[in-house]
Parts: sequence; structure tokens; C-alpha cells
Amino acid sequence: MVCSASLHRLTCPPTYSQIINERPPPVSSLNHSAPPTTTTASSPTERMYITDPTLDGLVAKVREFQRKEGYGVIKTRSKRSAGTKEIYRQDLSCDRGGRPKASVAMIRNTKSNKTGCMWRAHLTLQADCWVCIPHNMEHNHPPLTESFATSRSFRQLSWEAAEGGVQGIRNRVDALSRGDLPTGKLTARVIAEKISEETGALVRESDVRNIQASIRRAKARDASAVIQIEDDDEEEEEEDEE
Repeated sequence: MVCSASLHRLTCPPTYSQIINERPPPVSSLNHSAPPTTTTASSPTERMYITDPTLDGLVAKVREFQRKEGYGVIKTRSKRSAGTKEIYRQDLSCDRGGRPKASVAMIRNTKSNKTGCMWRAHLTLQADCWVCIPHNMEHNHPPLTESFATSRSFRQLSWEAAEGGVQGIRNRVDALSRGDLPTGKLTARVIAEKISEETGALVRESDVRNIQASIRRAKARDASAVIQIEDDDEEEEEEDEE
């Protein structure tokens, strides 16, 4: 299969209405104005036939394609082969898919932007090429007309495009969150503004807080692993003494 890194437009056979409109006008109407011509725009499914040699490249193309339309896309389920454990299918969904979780135990009263959108696409490996197969191309909400910073998937795209990628943003948040800086400990809002100015990425205060929490959890897991290793070493020493 020949893989192309560009977008392909699928051609559909003419519909009955198109055939009728393309017929010449009757003789009785030659002295009147010409009949109006009709144009048929390509459907979202036709325009979503995208290919790429790599999975990451195809994900980036689909997300960028949808971003230009005003929609955000996220990765959801993936399937791996039983033998090689390599991914052979990756599912994509609209970032507004799903329903907001109803819970009385929530402390923060946050507003969810979930609308239950059923937009779906499957990325499958065919021979040596990844192909985007549209599943449901209809969004149940209008495209984003406000700042792209309001959409996490759009912000994620800007992080990936920044120097160092997503990990670079995380490292910068970690560095600015330390209290040993000359300016003292910075707030999440100031950190977000500083990183946005330095990298051009779209970073919000909530992103900084989420990254800080993720870093704390990772450090706690590492500390627990070290303690477990030390405990195992002590048990081995006791067994040797016996």
C-alpha cells in the first residue's frame, strides 16, 4: 500500500439530483435565465481520509485537522497484538465526549464542558501505513470560537509544539515550583503566565496545579519503592545471620 503524508479527497458517484441538474434545459426555457447550478460540498467523512507512516504522525494530523475546524480530539482506547504487544489500532474521540461525573463528594464546584459528543475515529495499521477510518464525524456542539486556551486538547497541542515537548513543560513547572528560587515560591498563576511567555505554549493555572500534583505523586511512589528495597535488604541480612 502506498502511503501518502497528504490529505486525500474521496470522490463519490453523482447523485440523482446532480444528474438531473446537469441535463440541458428544455427548448421552451432557452429564452429565460439559465437554471441555477448546484455544488456539492464534500462531507466530513470524505475529508477525514488521512494517512501517515507513523501512528504519532497520524494522531498529530487528525488533531490538527480537527483543531482548524474548531474541535478538540483526544486519544482513548488502543488495541495491541497478543504476540508483539504493539499497537495496531488507536481510537480517537472528541474532547467533549462523555458525561460529567455526578458526585456529592466533590469539594470544588467546577463546570464541565462534556456534552456526550459521539465523534469517533479509528486509526488502524494497514501493511506499513496508518490510516484514519472515520466512525462518527458528527459533533453535537458548535466549534470553539473562543480562545484555544479553554480547551485542554488544544493546550496539549501547544505543549507538544513547544521546545522540549510536554516533558519540557513539566520540567519547567517543577523547577519554578521549588521554594529555593531568588524570587521565592511562585503561585500557580504566576508560573502559568511565565511558562506561556517563555515557550509560547498555552498553559493555565489549573494545568500547573495538575502537573504539580502529578509530580508529587510520582515522587511519593519513588520514595515508597526505595523504602521497600531497603526493607528487602534488611530481611536478607537477617536471614544470612541465621
